Amino acid sequence: MIKVLMLKLSGKAGHQQKQPTRLIKKMTKRTLKIPTIRSLRRPNGLLSRLPLLAVITALIAGLLMPSFVQAVSSQDLQNQINSLNSQNSQAQQALTGLQSQASSYQDAINKLQAQINVLQQAISANQSKQADLQAQIDAAQAQLDQQKKLLGDDIRQMYLDGQTTTLEMLASSKNLSDFVDKQQYRNSVQDKITSTLHTITDLKHQLSDKKTQVDALLATQQSQQNQLNSSQNEQSSLLSYNQGQQGDYNQQIKNNQSALASLYAQQAALIQASFGGTIHYGGTGGYPYNAAVCLNSSGDCSGNAGGGAYNWGMNGYPYDPAGWQYRNCTSYAFWRLTQTTGISLTAGSFPNVLSSGGRIGYSLPDFRNLGFRVDHDPSGGAVLAVNTGGNWGHIMYVEAASGGTAYVSQYNAAGDGLYSTGSISASNSSIWFVHVR
Repeated sequence: MIKVLMLKLSGKAGHQQKQPTRLIKKMTKRTLKIPTIRSLRRPNGLLSRLPLLAVITALIAGLLMPSFVQAVSSQDLQNQINSLNSQNSQAQQALTGLQSQASSYQDAINKLQAQINVLQQAISANQSKQADLQAQIDAAQAQLDQQKKLLGDDIRQMYLDGQTTTLEMLASSKNLSDFVDKQQYRNSVQDKITSTLHTITDLKHQLSDKKTQVDALLATQQSQQNQLNSSQNEQSSLLSYNQGQQGDYNQQIKNNQSALASLYAQQAALIQASFGGTIHYGGTGGYPYNAAVCLNSSGDCSGNAGGGAYNWGMNGYPYDPAGWQYRNCTSYAFWRLTQTTGISLTAGSFPNVLSSGGRIGYSLPDFRNLGFRVDHDPSGGAVLAVNTGGNWGHIMYVEAASGGTAYVSQYNAAGDGLYSTGSISASNSSIWFVHVR
């Protein structure tokens, strides 16, 4: 049985397509005979004329639009994609470094703020202490002023008394005891006032010394606070600049992703063009996982979804039992291969595909290592067809072959996760056929 299926393996899932009208019916060893192949070529003999039409079209395109052909070449698109992916990789590395720096800046800001908070508490406490000492100094000064006034009044009285002779004083006293009491009282008052003055003066000096110390401490703490504020402002400025750079890199990555989506769409068109423009949609091809849903929150799993392209899944999980992503070309092609030949190939059997991020276009060495024959000839038992063009490549199941044409079934050929059928030419250098030995 000459069977071929084309799968597209996306490293993050292969390209997808719209639900097609399945024109190629399941072929068995009995039904796949020359008459069957002819029936596919009948409508007005269109297929029989395709080679000549294709040659004429190619000549006209080559003469009239050589620059266009070059612009949309698979290699040119791939070079652009590689360049943008490289830019994004570098931008992401720079972002990672900036984010680490930003974290360091923020950590420094937080530590400085903690020091500022502790210092502010100490300043507030010392300011309260400073105010209390000043109040005590003011009270002591008021008391000192009062005692000075009392002492002045006493001295004035003593001066007046001093103009009285001892004989007159004695004569004015009731008795000698009264004279002595007057003299002792006057001396006692003078001593008490003098002692109070000394005490208040000493207290004032002590309070002034303490206030001087507190003033100096406050000045030091406020200077430290100013330094901390300056350091914090510097860190905040660095953080702001860092965040601006992050924004620039994020915008660059976003712009590149938009450009990549366009390039991927062009690659999908190239893959579609490899079928001679005849891809037919309809049905599911019997694929048991056609109900897998898009896992992206946006609901978009098409080739335009950037990093989330081709991300379908079941029960929240994106991989089928063989390890291929649901509704991708790989999942369908290898499922179909198992159905028709009993050969089961898991994703783990393709180290080159896995190491490239799921690109089925890198699978040829893996197929050869697994014992399959790989060439450009669809005849002789080809079962799979691999298109190595594009970013991800594409794999199909070969349902039949006639001459240099292979008739394939596939999923995700246009990046929409849908089943389709079509025909491909062995003359396309990007198309390789895999044969069971």
